[in-house]
Amino acid sequence: MRKPFDNGEGKNVPDLIGRFEEMLKMNSGHFFDVDEFEDIINYYLNKNNIIKAYKAVNQAIEIYPNNTILMLKKAVIYMNKGRNELALKIIKEVIDIDPGNGDAFIIAGDIYSQKKEYKKAIENYTLALSDAEEPDEIHASIAFEWEALGEFKKALDHLRIALALNPENDTLIYELAFCFEINEHQKEAIEYLSLYLDQNPYSAAGWFNLGNMHAGIDQYAEAIDAYEFAIAIDESFSSAYYNKANALMNLKDYEEAIKCYKETMLFEEPDSLTIFYIGECYENLGDYEKALKHYKRTIVSDPEFADAWMSIGAIYEEAGDFLPALEYMLKSVTIDMYNPEYWHVIAETQRKAGLIEEAISSYQQVTTQDPHNDEAWMDLAETLVEAHRPEEATEMLRNSVPFLENHPEVIAKLFVIQYQNGFIREAADTLLNGIKIDPEEFIECISDFPEIIADTVIADIISSYPKKKN
Repeated sequence: MRKPFDNGEGKNVPDLIGRFEEMLKMNSGHFFDVDEFEDIINYYLNKNNIIKAYKAVNQAIEIYPNNTILMLKKAVIYMNKGRNELALKIIKEVIDIDPGNGDAFIIAGDIYSQKKEYKKAIENYTLALSDAEEPDEIHASIAFEWEALGEFKKALDHLRIALALNPENDTLIYELAFCFEINEHQKEAIEYLSLYLDQNPYSAAGWFNLGNMHAGIDQYAEAIDAYEFAIAIDESFSSAYYNKANALMNLKDYEEAIKCYKETMLFEEPDSLTIFYIGECYENLGDYEKALKHYKRTIVSDPEFADAWMSIGAIYEEAGDFLPALEYMLKSVTIDMYNPEYWHVIAETQRKAGLIEEAISSYQQVTTQDPHNDEAWMDLAETLVEAHRPEEATEMLRNSVPFLENHPEVIAKLFVIQYQNGFIREAADTLLNGIKIDPEEFIECISDFPEIIADTVIADIISSYPKKKN
């Protein structure tokens, strides 16, 4: 039996199409056998010309009624038109005529998959297995449906079978790796892929995904070895060069990482992320001139690359050029406004530049977006004190302490600000509260202020409170 999706290779399809279109134009009669009608219908389906495919299949069925191949073609056309119920009705008729027609079950599975009725799709694909000429493809289709249902273990079972039947199918290897990774079963994946590679040592996709699994559990040296095997098999495997570079970067081998990132550019156009990572490598090597060059190339390539704007600003900030730094940094938050890390760096830079009110506003962005960031609350409090607003600083910290679950470091900061600004009664209450919650950590937090600890009243309170036992 010819499969319903054959393309009629070897046939004189242009001649067939010419004769068929002449027939449509002249409304004349031409004889086509079933195989020729199949090729005509497939041609129009491949061209996505559903109207002519529909005309061809209707004429074919008029001449060859109850031909299951042509009926399935019509079901496919209905499926492409989104008329799934009509397609399923035809498939039922085909199965009534030929109960073992695997192609009918495959098409039914495709329709149910399109309708997101994944379990029905699986049922139909499973029924197709007994008569399948390419069972590996059916097992793969079943796996995709289980993935859609979030059943990745069941998907893996079918992908393993599919790959055993067709070990050269790279798509299956990538899909297997995806299922292992989403379940965080990298070690199991490493074991499986290692066994697979024992039998298929020239699979570049296998070595590449083995590298990815090693990298996923921070085994970067092993990942690099696997990527190198992939590259040895396929010298133009740009993704293997790229992931090898990432692994080298994680091992802080920045010079080799740069070489590897640049090698990817021999095989594909450099993207903004690759250029950015090269900039990061140069920055880690202390070559700020080259780092800036690559960060600026990044934003030329992709003006919406927020990390690149921030990284340029960070280099200027490191050099003490605060105003140019802020110009770039503030651009990053126009792109990614809800990024508390960006706002924190901006606030610190504004504070260094003496832009205290601006820094206060930026710290407030951090505490609003990331209210559990105790460091940001304390930095905001210190900046409010610098702005001669100690009452506001203490009030703000008092409000944040319960939210931060009585964090000893925040309580200590509140105590120090109260003490240094003459709020003695309030400081005494905060001191007692801090010692009560965690005396050892609280005292450690105020140890940087010997002049406070030297206060005899403070010293007496601290010494009278029993320490927690380990």
